[in-house]
Amino acid sequence: MAKTILIAIIALLLSFAITARITGTIGTLDNIELHGLLGFGTKKAQVYVFKIVPSAPAQSPRYTYKINQTARLKDQRKKEVRGKIDKIREGLRQEQQTARLKDQRKKEVRGKIDKIREGLRQEQQRTKTRKEKIIQLKKNLIAQVQKETKVDNFDFYMGVGSYGSDAYDLAGDYIWAKIRCRPFHFYDDKLELGFFGFGSFGIGSIKNACHTASKFAIGPTLKMNFSHWATDLDFGIGKLSNEIGAGKQIDNVFILSGIFDFYGRRDQNKKWLAKTSFGFEANLPYSTSYKNCSRKYNNKVVSVWFKQAIYDFKPTQNLILSPEFNLGLKREYEAGANFLRIGPSLAMSYHGQNILSLSFLNYETRLGGGESNIHWLSGWISIGGLVKSIKASRIKEATSEDLAKRIE
Repeated sequence: MAKTILIAIIALLLSFAITARITGTIGTLDNIELHGLLGFGTKKAQVYVFKIVPSAPAQSPRYTYKINQTARLKDQRKKEVRGKIDKIREGLRQEQQTARLKDQRKKEVRGKIDKIREGLRQEQQRTKTRKEKIIQLKKNLIAQVQKETKVDNFDFYMGVGSYGSDAYDLAGDYIWAKIRCRPFHFYDDKLELGFFGFGSFGIGSIKNACHTASKFAIGPTLKMNFSHWATDLDFGIGKLSNEIGAGKQIDNVFILSGIFDFYGRRDQNKKWLAKTSFGFEANLPYSTSYKNCSRKYNNKVVSVWFKQAIYDFKPTQNLILSPEFNLGLKREYEAGANFLRIGPSLAMSYHGQNILSLSFLNYETRLGGGESNIHWLSGWISIGGLVKSIKASRIKEATSEDLAKRIE
């Protein structure tokens, strides 16, 4: 019985070994050297045993094809996904590159715009400077011609006026002239010293009594010229004669007068409020004689005035017409009162020379109440300024060659 069981076991092992060998599920036979039973004894024995090696079951060709096809599809899908990812990355890179190029382009465009603006600003500044230099050049040329012909040393004014008041039965007309000659120049023509002469004559009526008056004076005069303003100062000694009816009074007088012109805004080609003037005049008797006069009149008079150009109209390039506002304050010592005078005027200049001034409908009233009158018309014409402006108008315009020599 035992022998039968042993044979069955051996047969089972052999069949198992053969099956495993054929299918590859077990592996190969290996020999093992044993040193006695459990390590005791000296005899060696060779024993063949089976090493069981796990292995996947055999696959059919169809299954293997599906597996391989699936792997190829996965690889293809991976390549497609990688391609899309690479394409997206390339798109992002290109967008970033485009954005950088746009920013760079914007910076370049801004830089060009800023450069153009700076060029325009510099060109405007050069144009402005060039115009100023041209104006100054023209003035220098005019001054040079005037100096050569000695015209600038000479002033000649003629004036007229008319006044009246029905309320006080007062009316009159007058005419006057002033001549200045300044042959002495100092400090690069900033100071001009010379002499002046003044004469006036008037006729009118006071309360139906005929009234005539005349005045003349001579003395030194000083003119000061600066960048944007100038002044004329006169100090004279003379006589004032008044005849009312049969009586006559003669006063020996000192005459002080001055005018300050500020024209900086006009030099800057600004039309509003381009010129401002201040002036004063004092008639100061120091001795008096009478003939057939019932009483002595105090002919001491002191006045100050202010004149403001409102707007410069330019009918032509070198002709300026300026409406003006007049304001004056006068102290008459005979009346012991102050008088306010206000009204419009019109001034004309040509090539920078004062030519004409007309005041009309100027109202004069006694402060604190009392008499008043209207100065219907008064004005003057500058013969000297007219001559100088004509000389200036004959100066040729500066050519490109002139500017290249004088401006640069």
